[in-house]
Amino acid sequence: MTQEDRFLTWCEQRISADPSILGGEPVFAGTRLSVRRIAEAAERGETLARLLEDYPYLTEEDVAFARQFAIAHARSSVTPP
Repeated sequence: MTQEDRFLTWCEQRISADPSILGGEPVFAGTRLSVRRIAEAAERGETLARLLEDYPYLTEEDVAFARQFAIAHARSSVTPP
């Protein structure tokens, strides 16, 4: 299985988006934890050990793929007219 296939499978299995949860922001399935929150924490330099301690239901792969997910689904900084 390629890295891309693993990422897509991870997205299907681990991510959900529901308008009634955080306004539809993608979250880890079964939680209210935003995927973007984990990606941003990792980008700010939060250690993997600390993230896994704070969120024991996450895996190392969750943190790595959360970062990829945030890049692939970047928010637009342009405000529509």
